[in-house]
Amino acid sequence: MLMRPLPALPCALASLLIVALFSNDWKAARAQQTQTSAEESVEGPSAAVDGEQTIAAMRAALRQWLQDVEFVCTYRWTSGRASSIEAALARKWGIEFQEAAIEGVFNKGLGKVRVSADYSAEPVIVSQTAETAEVANLDFDEVANSEVALRYMPRLNPDKQRGEALFTPRDLPFDKGRRVLGPFDAGWHSRGRLSPLYFSGPEIGAELDVPDAASNIVQTVVRNDQQAIVIRLQYKERGYQHDRRVTFSLAWGTPVIESVELTMVGPAGDRWQSKTQGFRFVQTPGGPVASIVRNAITNRDPRHPELPFAVYEWRSDDLGQRTPTHADFLVPIHQQTDIYGVAKTSNPLTDGKLDVDKVDLAAVTTRWAEGGVGPVPRDAAAAPRASRWGYVIVIVNVVALAAIIAFYRWRRALRGK
Repeated sequence: MLMRPLPALPCALASLLIVALFSNDWKAARAQQTQTSAEESVEGPSAAVDGEQTIAAMRAALRQWLQDVEFVCTYRWTSGRASSIEAALARKWGIEFQEAAIEGVFNKGLGKVRVSADYSAEPVIVSQTAETAEVANLDFDEVANSEVALRYMPRLNPDKQRGEALFTPRDLPFDKGRRVLGPFDAGWHSRGRLSPLYFSGPEIGAELDVPDAASNIVQTVVRNDQQAIVIRLQYKERGYQHDRRVTFSLAWGTPVIESVELTMVGPAGDRWQSKTQGFRFVQTPGGPVASIVRNAITNRDPRHPELPFAVYEWRSDDLGQRTPTHADFLVPIHQQTDIYGVAKTSNPLTDGKLDVDKVDLAAVTTRWAEGGVGPVPRDAAAAPRASRWGYVIVIVNVVALAAIIAFYRWRRALRGK
């Protein structure tokens, strides 16, 4: 049964824009400007050059920041409800759901991303058909490098405690071939979850993107000074009018997203609001990273009409304390684990833990092309390979035993005479 959990510019031009934007000459020129609050509208191909360059520069800066930052941390994810967006972001919650808390690790660096989640609650089947089932509260541990992705689930469903590990090509299509992992995703279960790398949008790094199906697009720089750059994106999609404001802070010398606000208004006038904001930024190799991220979103619940906003918080108290090592991307597994997606002769383990760097992309691709990804026995995969000296010792022992047997037979033959 298939188990499914719940829920540009060319590089050269982008680099030139970043250099121009944050060079000393640019800062000196910025200090002489008098219209720092003037709006620079970008609408269609005849966009104003200054506004277009600023927006393109921020896209490039965001991509560079995502590429450069490295950190290791543990985190805790909690949720609750609040009376307003302001109360939610200030953590003045009316309700906090402790039973739905999640803990895990979030590591990025050395060309890899790893995200794990350990749910407080037990796995629950939400819906089920003859072929599929949606299961909530499934623990997972995901890690991906530039070629191979690994997903480990220690308890795949409520009535099966046996774990499962699956290796796939990173670019393997998901959802009937319509989507693939983004360059900064660890896997499909962690994709789109609130984190310091993901504030809003269809994927990491898409905060300034506009959907392909959007119309009536207007992109505006509403603030551009020494402290911050605010970009406003307005467009219509599927009958809803979208109004998104992305704030980049320049307080650390490197532009980094500080908040994303979104308002949606439907054809019937229904209004939907959301705001995600980062707090307590920590300096890491590659740039500052928020150690607290909160998201408030309209979510009217008849059980709590006085608290119309759902709120979610990602928090780490040890982010930035050290740089990542190879060991931070090894995935520990328990003894009863089926390993899929690699050849049965492969040994994807380092010190008894799954190591995505030990799996060859060609072997994984071949395995999937064969039409099946049968499991590798856990004991076989974990068994240490005999060394050359081990074979020598075995051979010597066999020869010695044979010599002893031959000697006793010879002595017995002499006595018989």
